Amino acid sequence: MSSASLGRSRPTKLPPQLGQLRLTLEAPATARSGRPVPLVFSVRNAGKTSVTLQLLGRTPTADFVVEDSAGRRIWSLLRGQTMLGALRLHPLGPGQRLEWRHRWDQRTDGGEPVPPGQYLVRGVLLTDTPGGLSSPPFRLLITR
Repeated sequence: MSSASLGRSRPTKLPPQLGQLRLTLEAPATARSGRPVPLVFSVRNAGKTSVTLQLLGRTPTADFVVEDSAGRRIWSLLRGQTMLGALRLHPLGPGQRLEWRHRWDQRTDGGEPVPPGQYLVRGVLLTDTPGGLSSPPFRLLITR
């Protein structure tokens, strides 16, 4: 994906101990109805010291979440999946990043196609924090 065709969410403000992390979601600002939407969620250590993340699962896991313009969750990549409850320590050195990619098929969790309109998309890193660490919402416009 070229950076010219993608938009990027603004980094999330985090608790002080994780304040050097930058969580961003990249996606096209607009997408035609029915076409897959490429999503890239990244967590980068922008600080000068290492950060140890407490992550759920055997490998670092992230979710992608889509909400409609009223703020209702209509799709989640991990909805219905069982995640291991054990925490795993994952060091992230200065300048290092974790990245996840997915192509959303513009369908709800129930398998129905979504209508054209405005949507909010977030990436969520699954951690010991309730609800995980979320990127800021990214606005996606689906057109006919």
